[in-house]
Amino acid sequence: MRQGHSFFITILLFFTIMSCDEKIEPGNTERSPSVVSVVSLAEAQLIDQSIIYEAVGTVTAGISSNISSKLMGVIEDFRVSEGDRVKKGDVLVVIDPRQVTAGEQKAEAALAEAKDALKASISAREGAQSSKDLAYATYQRYLPLKKDGMVSLQAFEEMEARHRNAEAELRKAEAMVAAANERIKQAESALSEASVARKDAVVRAPHAEIITGKMVDKGDLASPGRSLLTLVIKQ
Repeated sequence: MRQGHSFFITILLFFTIMSCDEKIEPGNTERSPSVVSVVSLAEAQLIDQSIIYEAVGTVTAGISSNISSKLMGVIEDFRVSEGDRVKKGDVLVVIDPRQVTAGEQKAEAALAEAKDALKASISAREGAQSSKDLAYATYQRYLPLKKDGMVSLQAFEEMEARHRNAEAELRKAEAMVAAANERIKQAESALSEASVARKDAVVRAPHAEIITGKMVDKGDLASPGRSLLTLVIKQ
């Protein structure tokens, strides 16, 4: 093993000495530049190019409103179509006024009836007042007679009862007058509402707008809360 190891070292020293025989001169070595034989030239230009981005979405108006009727009735006429431009106060929809007319007539009849009832109750109150005054006067005359024993107890009690009945009838008549006045107020309120309903039968544009949607058509039933038209307010 030692002989083989010595032989390997001898060979290594031999090659080391041989490689050191080549001398390297001192100084700098210049590197030859690379030569490019073929070059392509292009001219740069500035151009405007639009950038297009495609996306799916829904476009909605900034301010829109739904128009509905304040009363129930059959739509008699449509004055607008989708895409129409309208001004404030323009007529959009007309509701059949027959139901409104019937309501007005009913309210007018109720008011007339209430007024007649008031007249009758006032007349009854006047009669009751007269009866009460007479019964009171008679009762006052009977008091000293009773005290002096000039009338029987039965006669005095009958007169006292008539006086009390007369007072009760007067209170009843006054209550009837108050009730008749209340009926008149209710009938007048109903008539006023019917008059307003007649105006509500004509649906008008609240602003200058564009008609963008139509939910119903002529002959359909309009009702409070049911949308008739969609409008976009013009900016």
